[in-house]
Amino acid sequence: MTLGDSVAAALERSQRLSDWIQVHHPTTVDASDGKRFAAAWYAIAIDHREAILLLVQRGARSAAFALVRSIYEAWTRASWAHFCASPDEITRFETLGVLPKVETMVRKLDARPQTNGAYSRIKRSAWESMSDYAHGEQRQIARWFDAEGIGAAHSDTETVALLQALDIYAVLCLAGLFDLAGLSTEPCAAKMAEVAST
Repeated sequence: MTLGDSVAAALERSQRLSDWIQVHHPTTVDASDGKRFAAAWYAIAIDHREAILLLVQRGARSAAFALVRSIYEAWTRASWAHFCASPDEITRFETLGVLPKVETMVRKLDARPQTNGAYSRIKRSAWESMSDYAHGEQRQIARWFDAEGIGAAHSDTETVALLQALDIYAVLCLAGLFDLAGLSTEPCAAKMAEVAST
């Protein structure tokens, strides 16, 4: 699959963001309690985004779309560990590897007054499609058929939207890392305004 002009331009924007993230990524963070897990999950989400950029560049759009749920889950877990996980929940994860379900994390995150239900809205709007792509269900399969037969057929429009959404997740994750590093998140807010305007 060749890159259309719109996908090539979106990849270029995403790569510029990657370069900015590389320069600004904190090297140390608050590692107390669940904060070290939050930092790891934020970093994992950023890393998965980098992999998606490579997959899109190489024409592996199905694999790129399949990884989106991994980014969402890493960001949700990071936010939960960062902002509202109890010491008992962190100990349970650390000793037994057991986490609350994503829905439980989302509810806890939305219980914080400043979120205004954002976590639930994001999950409601995207969970079904993310799951379909991750598990090779209807949405993913439907994008393997076109007029020419069987083959990857994820549209340029969908792919550009995917890259734009992932850029937003990347900035959110970097802002989380900034906060964990005790840095002002203002540079991330400015970058988010730039990313959201494209």
